[in-house]
Amino acid sequence: MTAPARRSRPTLTPTGVAVVLIAIALGSLGWALGYRVLTVLAAALGACVLAGWLGTFLLPRIEVERSIEPTRVERGSPALGLLAVRNVGRRRSRPCEAVEPITSTSVAAVTTEAATDIVVAVPSLRPGRSVSVPYRLPTHRRGTLAVGPLAVERRDPLALWHARRPVGDVVTLLVQPHVIALEPRPAGRARHVDGPVSENAPRGTQTFHSLREYAPGDDIRRIHWRSTARTGTLMVRDHVDTSEPSTVVVLDLRSSRFGGDEFEEAVDVAASVVAASERAGFPVRLVTTAGRSMAVRAGQRGRGISDFLAAVGAVDDDTAGDLQRAAIEVLRGREHDAITVVTGATDQRDVAAVTAMTRRFARPSLVTIRETAGERWLGGQHLDGPTALAALARWHAPASRGSAGVPT
Repeated sequence: MTAPARRSRPTLTPTGVAVVLIAIALGSLGWALGYRVLTVLAAALGACVLAGWLGTFLLPRIEVERSIEPTRVERGSPALGLLAVRNVGRRRSRPCEAVEPITSTSVAAVTTEAATDIVVAVPSLRPGRSVSVPYRLPTHRRGTLAVGPLAVERRDPLALWHARRPVGDVVTLLVQPHVIALEPRPAGRARHVDGPVSENAPRGTQTFHSLREYAPGDDIRRIHWRSTARTGTLMVRDHVDTSEPSTVVVLDLRSSRFGGDEFEEAVDVAASVVAASERAGFPVRLVTTAGRSMAVRAGQRGRGISDFLAAVGAVDDDTAGDLQRAAIEVLRGREHDAITVVTGATDQRDVAAVTAMTRRFARPSLVTIRETAGERWLGGQHLDGPTALAALARWHAPASRGSAGVPT
């Protein structure tokens, strides 16, 4: 984004308003009482106000270029803005400030907008010279940040006048959950991604998916002759392995189950498990207690789930639903191999709901983000901890159904 700093009419600062009022009062009092000292003092204050106006209004021309990299970033990772300023006027520019307003959309129960300003000091520049100034953007919270519009601000030496010149547009910065490197849960069944490789391979895992044009190396036994005759182009059947390892991730949205930043850590857990399946090219499905369901097919890297997790927030229990509602949504889908339920503090009802939800899965896991230990789950691997990193520290530890879980 490049734009010249447009002129704007200077306005009085609160200090300037006070000085003007004092000058008027002293001038009036001096004229009424015949005290020349008060009149001279009022004239001096008026001269300061006029000089400040001239110093703020008559500013050299500058060009401003602002870039932001990256526009998608994990929570806690650096996102930088780079401000390039060039003096295109005929005289030396005075020091000024570039103000970058940041409006963040909160992921709390009620969506709000909190605005903060980042102030970047721009030094004095000789004609034709330029300077680049980097500054860091806040990424400590998930959400959508509206960065800009950038404005150049000038004040006179006595801070009596203030001029603000907008020079840019708004850029959206998406702060996504922090992803912890994990491996996807190994499947509970034998997998043959390229089809059966032995006589002992399970039958029926290769399923017709679609027709496509013949490519060199394709098995001629897969040629679909009817479609070939109709289109005049060699068409082959494309099969997929329906036994690919698939994962379901359930995220609890009930605010009553989390305290402090625990929900942020829970979202990090959900995002990490989803990312592990996506990187491996396996299908994954995200379900929330509010009934929301999103899926990524095998081999795809969609932004839908990551964008949703960047904006999702804990809500009150009446809106968030419960684990029983999530279980209904989970069991509607086809059978999957692994399931990971992410929640906070649990009670016996929650544990029973998790058990009912995970009975169809070969690799069930429960991840609870909480400061103190609580109800234990015996239906599979139970990972517990106050942060996402602590809870997932034993993610790769072996666990079987009916074990007591692996405490962290």
